[in-house]
Amino acid sequence: MTSPRISESAFQAQLEHLLRIYGWKYTHFRPAQVRGRWMTPLVGDAGFPDIVATNGESIIYIEVKSAVGRLSPGQKAWRNHLESAGAEYYLWRPSDLEEAQHRISRRKHT
Repeated sequence: MTSPRISESAFQAQLEHLLRIYGWKYTHFRPAQVRGRWMTPLVGDAGFPDIVATNGESIIYIEVKSAVGRLSPGQKAWRNHLESAGAEYYLWRPSDLEEAQHRISRRKHT
């Protein structure tokens, strides 16, 4: 029997819950529907990670995807720039929940 697919938004809610449990401060910019299209009203380059979080010792950038979601070209560009700068970047899917919880529960990146 296959387990039901978890939506990206449901998985993101799980990650946000974990961040709160472990005392992280985080931000997420929610998209809004404008003239029938979904948009995130920001200035700058498209594709910025879904969540930026800090526990006072580390800053992590998290891109949240469903099991079948794909990175857009803008998301790939942000990932590449952040990783090149030495940032701690994660692409997490529902199958990565255990890894995500392990990272979020640690105080310092090791």
